Amino acid sequence: MKKTILFLICTFLICMLTACQDNNEIIWVVPEYYLPCENAVEILNNKLRDMGRGCKIKFVGVKDEEGKTYTDIIKDKMKSGEKMDIIYSGSPNSLEYDNYNSAYYRFAVEGIFEPLGDFIDKDTGKSLLEPFPQSHIDAMTIGGEIYGVNGSLTTMSTDNFLLVNKERSNIAWNVQKTYSLIEVCDLLNGSSNHENITPVNFSSQHVPYYYFTNCTQVTDCLYINNNNEIIFMLDDSEYISFLIKCGEMRNNGIIAKGNNGDILETSYINFEDCSGGYELSESFNKSEARSPYIMIPLENENYIRFSNIGTGICKTSEKKEKAFELLSLCFTDKEINNLLVFGEENEDYVLNDGIPTNTDGYENIRIFTFGNRLICYPLNYETENKREDYIEAYDNALIPDCMTFVFDDSPLKEKVVITNQIINDYYNSILNEGITPDTIETITDEYKALLYDNGLQDIINELTKQYTEFLSCKGE
Repeated sequence: MKKTILFLICTFLICMLTACQDNNEIIWVVPEYYLPCENAVEILNNKLRDMGRGCKIKFVGVKDEEGKTYTDIIKDKMKSGEKMDIIYSGSPNSLEYDNYNSAYYRFAVEGIFEPLGDFIDKDTGKSLLEPFPQSHIDAMTIGGEIYGVNGSLTTMSTDNFLLVNKERSNIAWNVQKTYSLIEVCDLLNGSSNHENITPVNFSSQHVPYYYFTNCTQVTDCLYINNNNEIIFMLDDSEYISFLIKCGEMRNNGIIAKGNNGDILETSYINFEDCSGGYELSESFNKSEARSPYIMIPLENENYIRFSNIGTGICKTSEKKEKAFELLSLCFTDKEINNLLVFGEENEDYVLNDGIPTNTDGYENIRIFTFGNRLICYPLNYETENKREDYIEAYDNALIPDCMTFVFDDSPLKEKVVITNQIINDYYNSILNEGITPDTIETITDEYKALLYDNGLQDIINELTKQYTEFLSCKGE
Protein backbone atom coordinates (compact mmCIF):
# COMPACT_ATOMS: atom_id res chain seq x y z
CA MET A 1 0.00 0.00 0.00
CA LYS A 2 2.79 2.40 0.97
CA LYS A 3 4.62 1.62 -2.28
CA THR A 4 1.45 2.34 -4.25
CA ILE A 5 0.97 5.70 -2.51
CA LEU A 6 4.64 6.60 -3.03
CA PHE A 7 4.36 5.66 -6.72
CA LEU A 8 1.26 7.86 -7.13
CA ILE A 9 2.95 10.79 -5.39
CA CYS A 10 6.04 10.47 -7.60
CA THR A 11 3.90 10.20 -10.72
CA PHE A 12 1.95 13.30 -9.68
CA LEU A 13 5.13 15.28 -9.04
CA ILE A 14 6.61 14.27 -12.40
CA CYS A 15 3.40 15.31 -14.16
CA MET A 16 3.40 18.64 -12.33
CA LEU A 17 7.07 19.22 -13.19
CA THR A 18 6.45 18.39 -16.87
CA ALA A 19 3.40 20.66 -17.00
CA CYS A 20 5.39 23.46 -15.36
CA GLN A 21 8.24 22.98 -17.84
CA ASP A 22 5.84 22.98 -20.80
CA ASN A 23 4.17 26.13 -19.48
CA ASN A 24 7.54 27.91 -19.28
CA GLU A 25 8.71 26.84 -22.74
CA ILE A 26 8.31 29.05 -25.82
CA ILE A 27 8.42 27.12 -29.09
CA TRP A 28 10.20 28.93 -31.96
CA VAL A 29 9.73 27.25 -35.37
CA VAL A 30 12.07 27.70 -38.36
CA PRO A 31 13.10 25.61 -41.39
CA GLU A 32 15.59 23.00 -40.18
CA TYR A 33 18.57 24.52 -42.01
CA TYR A 34 18.08 27.82 -40.13
CA LEU A 35 18.29 26.31 -36.63
CA PRO A 36 20.72 28.14 -34.31
CA CYS A 37 23.73 26.32 -32.86
CA GLU A 38 22.83 24.05 -29.93
CA ASN A 39 25.49 25.55 -27.66
CA ALA A 40 24.19 29.04 -28.47
CA VAL A 41 20.67 28.00 -27.47
CA GLU A 42 21.98 26.70 -24.14
CA ILE A 43 23.79 29.98 -23.49
CA LEU A 44 20.66 31.91 -24.46
CA ASN A 45 18.44 29.99 -22.06
CA ASN A 46 20.96 30.39 -19.25
CA LYS A 47 20.91 34.12 -19.94
CA LEU A 48 17.09 34.16 -19.84
CA ARG A 49 17.25 32.38 -16.48
CA ASP A 50 19.76 34.90 -15.11
CA MET A 51 17.56 37.74 -16.34
CA GLY A 52 14.65 36.28 -14.38
CA ARG A 53 12.50 35.75 -17.47
CA GLY A 54 10.98 32.58 -15.99
CA CYS A 55 10.97 30.71 -19.31
CA LYS A 56 13.19 29.26 -21.99
CA ILE A 57 13.09 28.96 -25.77
CA LYS A 58 12.95 25.66 -27.63
CA PHE A 59 13.84 25.93 -31.30
CA VAL A 60 12.10 23.43 -33.59
CA GLY A 61 13.33 22.78 -37.12
CA VAL A 62 10.87 21.92 -39.89
CA LYS A 63 12.17 19.23 -42.24
CA ASP A 64 11.37 19.20 -45.94
CA GLU A 65 8.53 16.87 -46.93
CA GLU A 66 8.02 15.50 -50.43
CA GLY A 67 5.14 17.26 -52.15
CA LYS A 68 4.59 19.79 -49.34
CA THR A 69 5.64 23.38 -48.94
CA TYR A 70 6.88 24.88 -45.70
CA THR A 71 3.55 26.73 -45.47
CA ASP A 72 1.61 23.47 -45.89
CA ILE A 73 3.60 21.84 -43.08
CA ILE A 74 3.01 24.77 -40.73
CA LYS A 75 -0.73 24.69 -41.46
CA ASP A 76 -0.83 20.94 -40.76
CA LYS A 77 0.90 21.54 -37.43
CA MET A 78 -1.65 24.18 -36.52
CA LYS A 79 -4.57 21.91 -37.43
CA SER A 80 -3.16 19.04 -35.39
CA GLY A 81 -2.84 21.29 -32.35
CA GLU A 82 0.95 21.20 -32.20
CA LYS A 83 2.30 23.91 -29.93
CA MET A 84 3.99 26.78 -31.75
CA ASP A 85 4.56 30.27 -30.41
CA ILE A 86 7.03 32.09 -32.68
CA ILE A 87 7.31 31.25 -36.40
CA TYR A 88 9.58 32.33 -39.22
CA SER A 89 7.74 32.72 -42.52
CA GLY A 90 10.26 30.85 -44.65
CA SER A 91 11.54 31.83 -48.08
CA PRO A 92 9.47 33.74 -50.66
CA ASN A 93 10.83 31.52 -53.46
CA SER A 94 8.12 31.04 -56.08
CA LEU A 95 9.38 27.54 -56.81
CA GLU A 96 7.94 26.47 -53.46
CA TYR A 97 4.54 26.31 -55.18
CA ASP A 98 3.01 28.69 -52.64
CA ASN A 99 0.58 31.51 -53.40
CA TYR A 100 2.02 35.03 -53.38
CA ASN A 101 5.68 35.90 -53.89
CA SER A 102 6.00 37.25 -50.33
CA ALA A 103 6.22 34.63 -47.60
CA TYR A 104 5.48 37.30 -44.98
CA TYR A 105 2.29 38.32 -46.79
CA ARG A 106 1.31 34.68 -47.18
CA PHE A 107 1.60 33.96 -43.46
CA ALA A 108 -0.39 37.10 -42.63
CA VAL A 109 -3.34 36.71 -44.99
CA GLU A 110 -3.66 32.95 -44.50
CA GLY A 111 -4.08 33.28 -40.75
CA ILE A 112 -0.76 31.88 -39.54
CA PHE A 113 0.53 35.12 -38.02
CA GLU A 114 -1.27 36.98 -35.23
CA PRO A 115 -1.64 40.76 -35.79
CA LEU A 116 0.74 42.53 -33.41
CA GLY A 117 -1.25 45.73 -32.86
CA ASP A 118 -2.06 45.03 -29.20
CA PHE A 119 1.59 44.26 -28.42
CA ILE A 120 3.18 47.09 -30.42
CA ASP A 121 1.29 49.73 -28.44
CA LYS A 122 3.05 48.60 -25.26
CA ASP A 123 6.58 49.55 -24.20
CA THR A 124 8.02 46.21 -25.36
CA GLY A 125 6.57 46.69 -28.84
CA LYS A 126 7.70 50.30 -29.06
CA SER A 127 11.28 49.29 -28.17
CA LEU A 128 11.18 46.63 -30.91
CA LEU A 129 10.14 49.02 -33.69
CA GLU A 130 11.86 52.20 -32.49
CA PRO A 131 15.29 51.56 -34.13
CA PHE A 132 13.85 50.79 -37.59
CA PRO A 133 13.24 53.49 -40.24
CA GLN A 134 9.57 54.36 -40.75
CA SER A 135 9.65 53.29 -44.40
CA HIS A 136 10.77 49.81 -43.28
CA ILE A 137 7.84 49.65 -40.84
CA ASP A 138 5.48 50.80 -43.62
CA ALA A 139 6.78 47.95 -45.79
CA MET A 140 5.82 45.50 -43.02
CA THR A 141 2.25 46.86 -42.78
CA ILE A 142 -0.74 45.03 -44.27
CA GLY A 143 -4.15 46.67 -44.00
CA GLY A 144 -2.97 48.85 -41.15
CA GLU A 145 -1.54 45.91 -39.17
CA ILE A 146 2.01 44.66 -38.57
CA TYR A 147 2.35 40.88 -38.36
CA GLY A 148 6.03 40.36 -37.70
CA VAL A 149 9.57 41.66 -37.55
CA ASN A 150 12.18 41.62 -40.33
CA GLY A 151 15.53 42.60 -38.87
CA SER A 152 17.47 41.60 -41.98
CA LEU A 153 16.19 44.75 -43.73
CA THR A 154 15.17 42.98 -46.94
CA THR A 155 12.57 45.73 -47.44
CA MET A 156 15.41 47.72 -48.98
CA SER A 157 16.10 46.85 -52.61
CA THR A 158 19.32 44.91 -52.86
CA ASP A 159 22.27 46.88 -54.18
CA ASN A 160 24.64 44.82 -56.25
CA PHE A 161 28.36 45.38 -56.09
CA LEU A 162 31.68 43.75 -56.81
CA LEU A 163 34.06 42.59 -54.13
CA VAL A 164 37.45 42.77 -55.87
CA ASN A 165 40.70 41.27 -54.63
CA LYS A 166 43.17 44.00 -55.61
CA GLU A 167 46.13 41.63 -55.32
CA ARG A 168 44.65 39.36 -58.01
CA SER A 169 43.28 42.02 -60.35
CA ASN A 170 45.10 43.82 -63.14
CA ILE A 171 42.14 46.18 -63.70
CA ALA A 172 42.50 49.75 -62.44
CA TRP A 173 39.19 49.88 -60.59
CA ASN A 174 38.06 53.37 -59.58
CA VAL A 175 36.40 53.17 -56.16
CA GLN A 176 34.90 56.63 -56.67
CA LYS A 177 33.01 55.47 -59.76
CA THR A 178 29.72 53.62 -59.98
CA TYR A 179 29.92 51.04 -62.77
CA SER A 180 27.14 49.69 -64.91
CA LEU A 181 26.82 45.93 -65.10
CA ILE A 182 27.68 45.94 -68.80
CA GLU A 183 30.84 48.00 -68.12
CA VAL A 184 31.93 45.46 -65.53
CA CYS A 185 31.37 42.58 -67.95
CA ASP A 186 33.42 44.34 -70.65
CA LEU A 187 36.26 45.06 -68.22
CA LEU A 188 36.34 41.47 -67.02
CA ASN A 189 36.19 39.98 -70.49
CA GLY A 190 38.93 42.35 -71.67
CA SER A 191 41.24 41.45 -68.82
CA SER A 192 44.15 39.11 -69.47
CA ASN A 193 44.22 37.99 -65.83
CA HIS A 194 42.06 34.87 -66.28
CA GLU A 195 44.68 32.29 -65.43
CA ASN A 196 45.03 30.73 -62.00
CA ILE A 197 41.90 32.37 -60.63
CA THR A 198 38.87 30.82 -58.98
CA PRO A 199 35.82 31.46 -61.17
CA VAL A 200 32.95 33.49 -59.74
CA ASN A 201 29.94 31.50 -58.59
CA PHE A 202 27.21 32.98 -60.79
CA SER A 203 24.37 30.47 -60.78
CA SER A 204 21.27 30.50 -62.96
CA GLN A 205 19.29 32.42 -60.35
CA HIS A 206 21.90 35.18 -60.23
CA VAL A 207 21.50 36.02 -63.91
CA PRO A 208 18.18 37.89 -63.73
CA TYR A 209 18.82 38.96 -60.15
CA TYR A 210 21.81 41.12 -60.97
CA TYR A 211 20.19 42.71 -63.97
CA PHE A 212 16.65 43.32 -62.70
CA THR A 213 17.70 44.52 -59.27
CA ASN A 214 15.51 47.63 -59.56
CA CYS A 215 12.39 45.58 -60.22
CA THR A 216 9.86 43.71 -58.12
CA GLN A 217 9.90 40.03 -59.05
CA VAL A 218 6.49 38.53 -59.81
CA THR A 219 7.49 35.18 -61.25
CA ASP A 220 10.95 34.06 -62.34
CA CYS A 221 10.63 35.99 -65.60
CA LEU A 222 8.16 38.86 -65.00
CA TYR A 223 9.08 42.06 -63.22
CA ILE A 224 7.54 45.45 -62.38
CA ASN A 225 9.87 48.43 -62.47
CA ASN A 226 9.68 51.84 -60.81
CA ASN A 227 7.80 53.22 -63.83
CA ASN A 228 5.00 50.68 -63.30
CA GLU A 229 6.02 48.82 -66.45
CA ILE A 230 5.59 45.04 -66.57
CA ILE A 231 8.71 43.50 -68.10
CA PHE A 232 9.07 40.06 -69.66
CA MET A 233 12.81 39.60 -69.46
CA LEU A 234 13.31 37.80 -72.79
CA ASP A 235 11.72 40.76 -74.58
CA ASP A 236 14.28 43.12 -73.03
CA SER A 237 17.05 43.72 -75.61
CA GLU A 238 19.50 45.11 -73.04
CA TYR A 239 19.03 42.02 -70.91
CA ILE A 240 19.76 39.78 -73.89
CA SER A 241 23.00 41.74 -74.38
CA PHE A 242 23.83 41.10 -70.73
CA LEU A 243 23.25 37.36 -71.24
CA ILE A 244 25.77 37.39 -74.08
CA LYS A 245 28.29 39.09 -71.78
CA CYS A 246 27.65 36.41 -69.18
CA GLY A 247 28.26 33.75 -71.81
CA GLU A 248 31.60 35.36 -72.66
CA MET A 249 32.60 35.45 -68.99
CA ARG A 250 31.64 31.81 -68.63
CA ASN A 251 33.77 30.90 -71.69
CA ASN A 252 36.68 32.94 -70.30
CA GLY A 253 36.54 31.04 -67.03
CA ILE A 254 35.36 34.04 -64.99
CA ILE A 255 31.97 32.54 -64.24
CA ALA A 256 31.97 29.05 -62.75
CA LYS A 257 29.77 26.15 -63.77
CA GLY A 258 27.52 25.36 -60.84
CA ASN A 259 28.15 26.24 -57.21
CA ASN A 260 31.74 26.45 -55.99
CA GLY A 261 30.74 27.09 -52.37
CA ASP A 262 32.59 29.67 -50.29
CA ILE A 263 35.27 31.10 -52.58
CA LEU A 264 35.64 34.60 -51.16
CA GLU A 265 39.21 34.11 -49.93
CA THR A 266 40.61 32.90 -53.25
CA SER A 267 38.42 34.55 -55.86
CA TYR A 268 39.54 37.23 -58.22
CA ILE A 269 36.21 39.02 -58.06
CA ASN A 270 32.90 38.27 -56.37
CA PHE A 271 29.44 39.51 -57.22
CA GLU A 272 27.77 40.42 -53.94
CA ASP A 273 24.58 42.03 -52.82
CA CYS A 274 23.17 43.65 -49.71
CA SER A 275 20.63 46.24 -48.68
CA GLY A 276 22.05 49.71 -49.19
CA GLY A 277 25.29 48.43 -50.71
CA TYR A 278 26.08 51.77 -52.31
CA GLU A 279 26.03 53.50 -48.92
CA LEU A 280 28.33 50.83 -47.49
CA SER A 281 31.02 51.08 -50.16
CA GLU A 282 32.76 54.28 -49.04
CA SER A 283 33.33 53.21 -45.43
CA PHE A 284 34.16 49.66 -46.55
CA ASN A 285 36.99 50.89 -48.76
CA LYS A 286 38.40 53.07 -45.97
CA SER A 287 38.64 50.13 -43.58
CA GLU A 288 42.08 48.53 -43.42
CA ALA A 289 40.48 45.36 -42.05
CA ARG A 290 38.95 44.73 -45.49
CA SER A 291 42.28 44.75 -47.36
CA PRO A 292 43.00 43.52 -50.01
CA TYR A 293 39.34 43.77 -51.05
CA ILE A 294 37.59 46.82 -52.43
CA MET A 295 33.89 47.30 -53.00
CA ILE A 296 32.81 48.55 -56.43
CA PRO A 297 29.15 49.66 -56.46
CA LEU A 298 27.07 48.97 -59.54
CA GLU A 299 24.65 51.51 -60.97
CA ASN A 300 21.49 51.39 -58.97
CA GLU A 301 18.94 53.37 -57.01
CA ASN A 302 17.75 52.07 -53.68
CA TYR A 303 14.01 51.72 -53.29
CA ILE A 304 11.72 50.32 -50.62
CA ARG A 305 9.81 47.14 -51.38
CA PHE A 306 7.21 45.11 -49.54
CA SER A 307 8.68 42.75 -46.95
CA ASN A 308 9.25 39.26 -48.34
CA ILE A 309 10.04 37.54 -45.03
CA GLY A 310 9.20 37.99 -41.36
CA THR A 311 9.05 36.38 -37.94
CA GLY A 312 5.77 36.60 -36.05
CA ILE A 313 3.56 35.11 -33.35
CA CYS A 314 1.58 31.98 -34.20
CA LYS A 315 -2.17 32.62 -34.18
CA THR A 316 -2.80 29.41 -32.21
CA SER A 317 -0.21 30.15 -29.51
CA GLU A 318 -1.49 30.10 -25.94
CA LYS A 319 1.43 32.28 -24.80
CA LYS A 320 1.27 35.16 -27.24
CA GLU A 321 2.27 37.90 -24.81
CA LYS A 322 5.26 36.00 -23.42
CA ALA A 323 6.25 34.94 -26.95
CA PHE A 324 6.19 38.56 -28.12
CA GLU A 325 8.30 39.65 -25.15
CA LEU A 326 10.98 37.10 -26.07
CA LEU A 327 10.74 37.91 -29.78
CA SER A 328 11.32 41.57 -28.95
CA LEU A 329 14.22 40.73 -26.62
CA CYS A 330 15.98 38.58 -29.23
CA PHE A 331 15.77 41.35 -31.83
CA THR A 332 16.84 44.20 -29.51
CA ASP A 333 19.51 42.64 -27.27
CA LYS A 334 22.85 42.78 -29.13
CA GLU A 335 24.45 39.85 -27.26
CA ILE A 336 21.44 37.58 -27.79
CA ASN A 337 21.09 38.58 -31.43
CA ASN A 338 24.73 37.74 -32.14
CA LEU A 339 24.25 34.40 -30.36
CA LEU A 340 21.34 33.45 -32.61
CA VAL A 341 22.96 34.64 -35.83
CA PHE A 342 26.60 33.59 -35.35
CA GLY A 343 26.63 31.17 -32.42
CA GLU A 344 29.21 31.06 -29.62
CA GLU A 345 32.39 33.08 -30.04
CA ASN A 346 35.58 30.98 -30.48
CA GLU A 347 33.39 27.88 -30.85
CA ASP A 348 31.25 28.65 -33.90
CA TYR A 349 33.04 31.78 -35.09
CA VAL A 350 36.06 33.96 -34.44
CA LEU A 351 36.22 37.74 -34.61
CA ASN A 352 38.73 39.28 -37.00
CA ASP A 353 38.80 43.06 -36.59
CA GLY A 354 35.20 42.99 -35.42
CA ILE A 355 33.98 40.78 -38.27
CA PRO A 356 32.83 37.21 -37.46
CA THR A 357 34.22 34.32 -39.50
CA ASN A 358 32.57 30.93 -39.11
CA THR A 359 35.00 28.29 -37.96
CA ASP A 360 33.38 25.65 -40.19
CA GLY A 361 33.66 27.85 -43.29
CA TYR A 362 29.89 27.93 -43.68
CA GLU A 363 28.41 31.20 -44.84
CA ASN A 364 25.91 32.26 -42.20
CA ILE A 365 22.32 32.46 -43.42
CA ARG A 366 20.74 32.94 -40.00
CA ILE A 367 20.96 36.70 -40.56
CA PHE A 368 17.63 36.38 -42.40
CA THR A 369 15.92 34.39 -39.64
CA PHE A 370 17.21 35.98 -36.46
CA GLY A 371 19.39 38.93 -37.41
CA ASN A 372 18.87 42.60 -36.67
CA ARG A 373 21.39 44.23 -38.99
CA LEU A 374 21.26 47.44 -36.98
CA ILE A 375 22.80 45.80 -33.89
CA CYS A 376 24.53 42.50 -34.78
CA TYR A 377 28.12 42.08 -35.96
CA PRO A 378 28.81 43.15 -39.56
CA LEU A 379 28.97 40.53 -42.29
CA ASN A 380 31.99 40.38 -44.58
CA TYR A 381 30.58 43.04 -46.93
CA GLU A 382 29.27 45.35 -44.18
CA THR A 383 31.09 47.98 -42.14
CA GLU A 384 31.50 49.12 -38.58
CA ASN A 385 29.27 52.11 -39.42
CA LYS A 386 26.56 49.97 -40.97
CA ARG A 387 23.76 51.21 -38.68
CA GLU A 388 24.22 54.79 -39.87
CA ASP A 389 24.78 53.60 -43.45
CA TYR A 390 21.55 51.58 -43.52
CA ILE A 391 19.49 54.39 -42.00
CA GLU A 392 20.94 56.81 -44.56
CA ALA A 393 20.10 54.35 -47.33
CA TYR A 394 16.49 54.18 -46.16
CA ASP A 395 16.27 57.98 -45.88
CA ASN A 396 17.50 58.36 -49.47
CA ALA A 397 15.51 55.47 -50.96
CA LEU A 398 12.68 55.79 -53.46
CA ILE A 399 9.22 54.58 -52.52
CA PRO A 400 7.74 53.17 -55.76
CA ASP A 401 4.04 52.67 -56.43
CA CYS A 402 4.48 48.89 -56.36
CA MET A 403 6.02 48.80 -52.85
CA THR A 404 3.21 46.79 -51.20
CA PHE A 405 1.98 44.95 -54.29
CA VAL A 406 1.95 41.15 -54.07
CA PHE A 407 0.94 38.98 -57.02
CA ASP A 408 -1.53 36.26 -56.12
CA ASP A 409 -0.72 33.48 -58.59
CA SER A 410 -3.39 31.06 -57.29
CA PRO A 411 -5.69 31.54 -60.35
CA LEU A 412 -2.82 30.28 -62.54
CA LYS A 413 -0.67 28.33 -60.10
CA GLU A 414 0.15 25.39 -62.39
CA LYS A 415 1.09 27.68 -65.27
CA VAL A 416 3.31 29.78 -63.01
CA VAL A 417 5.10 26.69 -61.69
CA ILE A 418 5.80 25.35 -65.18
CA THR A 419 6.85 28.81 -66.37
CA ASN A 420 9.47 28.99 -63.64
CA GLN A 421 10.71 25.50 -64.50
CA ILE A 422 11.11 26.48 -68.17
CA ILE A 423 13.00 29.65 -67.21
CA ASN A 424 15.32 27.69 -64.94
CA ASP A 425 16.10 25.29 -67.80
CA TYR A 426 16.82 28.32 -69.98
CA TYR A 427 19.31 29.78 -67.49
CA ASN A 428 21.08 26.46 -67.10
CA SER A 429 21.38 26.00 -70.85
CA ILE A 430 22.92 29.41 -71.48
CA LEU A 431 25.32 29.22 -68.53
CA ASN A 432 26.42 25.62 -68.84
CA GLU A 433 26.48 25.33 -72.62
CA GLY A 434 27.55 28.88 -73.41
CA ILE A 435 25.96 31.38 -75.77
CA THR A 436 27.18 33.70 -78.52
CA PRO A 437 25.55 36.55 -80.44
CA ASP A 438 24.90 33.99 -83.19
CA THR A 439 23.10 31.46 -80.98
CA ILE A 440 21.29 33.63 -78.42
CA GLU A 441 18.41 34.57 -80.73
CA THR A 442 17.67 30.95 -81.65
CA ILE A 443 17.83 29.74 -78.03
CA THR A 444 15.74 32.66 -76.75
CA ASP A 445 13.06 32.24 -79.43
CA GLU A 446 12.81 28.53 -78.59
CA TYR A 447 12.19 29.21 -74.90
CA LYS A 448 9.84 32.12 -75.60
CA ALA A 449 7.71 29.75 -77.70
CA LEU A 450 7.65 27.22 -74.84
CA LEU A 451 6.64 29.91 -72.37
CA TYR A 452 3.81 31.28 -74.47
CA ASP A 453 2.59 27.76 -75.25
CA ASN A 454 2.41 27.20 -71.49
CA GLY A 455 0.20 30.27 -71.04
CA LEU A 456 2.63 33.10 -70.31
CA GLN A 457 0.21 35.60 -71.85
CA ASP A 458 -2.49 34.48 -69.41
CA ILE A 459 -0.07 35.16 -66.53
CA ILE A 460 0.78 38.60 -67.94
CA ASN A 461 -2.94 39.40 -68.34
CA GLU A 462 -3.70 38.34 -64.75
CA LEU A 463 -0.72 40.30 -63.47
CA THR A 464 -1.83 43.40 -65.42
CA LYS A 465 -5.37 43.04 -64.03
CA GLN A 466 -4.22 42.67 -60.40
CA TYR A 467 -1.69 45.48 -60.63
CA THR A 468 -4.15 47.87 -62.29
CA GLU A 469 -6.65 47.16 -59.50
CA PHE A 470 -3.90 47.68 -56.92
CA LEU A 471 -2.95 51.07 -58.35
CA SER A 472 -6.61 52.06 -58.60
CA CYS A 473 -7.26 51.23 -54.93
CA LYS A 474 -4.07 52.97 -53.88
CA GLY A 475 -5.19 56.15 -55.66
CA GLU A 476 -8.55 56.30 -53.88
